[in-house]
Amino acid sequence: MFGTSAPYVITVLMSVITWVLSTYYEHISTTPYLRYETSENGRDASPPYIVYRFTNVSPKTRISNVTLGLDCPGDDECFGTPGSDINTYAQMLKVPPWAMTEGILPNSLSIAQKIDLPAGTAFEIRAVLRSKDVEPVLYFQNKKEDQKIDLKLVRSWSLDTILANNFLEVVSALWILFCVMLFISYKNASTSGSKKAAQDINLKITRGR
Repeated sequence: MFGTSAPYVITVLMSVITWVLSTYYEHISTTPYLRYETSENGRDASPPYIVYRFTNVSPKTRISNVTLGLDCPGDDECFGTPGSDINTYAQMLKVPPWAMTEGILPNSLSIAQKIDLPAGTAFEIRAVLRSKDVEPVLYFQNKKEDQKIDLKLVRSWSLDTILANNFLEVVSALWILFCVMLFISYKNASTSGSKKAAQDINLKITRGR
């Protein structure tokens, strides 16, 4: 019985899964995702430094009017070389010319940068550290009128960002799997029906004797 009903069960199940994924995609595709990673670790250099790379991994959402910052982990100064120009404490690297409307604002306790990143673009911040053991704290802040923006910071690729950027591929793969399962179910149902018919014939012949 399951063999004959399996194709219908699979069809309904795939329809439900596709609907759920489509609804989920509508949500995550409009959510801004900002991925951050360490692109260069110069803690053993003199002076020590670190380079962070920030990428807007949203499929179609622009991240704007957001201030991104790095803070010292405690109350002690942790950025820049004492006595050097404050502008050398931090630098913007690989910045699209239209991405940043304002310059970076570094000091010995924090580094701040207002960002405006279309989907798929990235930039880097090179921060000079006073000690190779410093672990800066990352934060972001929206303008009051933009508090509705639900910005997500992700350390690496997540399920949300993978699905948001590869929705068609994921759904296509699921439907291919569905077709294979449907074919196998029909084949099993057909084979089961043939065997049953053969058994009925043998039974009738046996009784006829």
